[in-house]
Amino acid sequence: MQRAPDSWTAMALVGAEVGCSLTVSSVAENVTDPHVHFLRVLDETLPIHLRMAWRPTSDNPALPPVLSLAKRVWPGHVLGAQHPDQRR
Repeated sequence: MQRAPDSWTAMALVGAEVGCSLTVSSVAENVTDPHVHFLRVLDETLPIHLRMAWRPTSDNPALPPVLSLAKRVWPGHVLGAQHPDQRR
């Protein structure tokens, strides 16, 4: 068994015939290795609940675009809510 730190490493291991990997469709759309074959999983799955956390004082320039994307992808969901113990 191998553990890959990212999708590209996982696909390199698959291409080297080290094993198989479960990944998202965007990886399949961007891998051109002729030794890697993708099969779509057709079984229904349960929804995945996503939680996001960030420091309110963060000055990371990637944070605003990520939050903007999250608001577009999940409209109507509360962003920026704090745990009740953290409210002041």
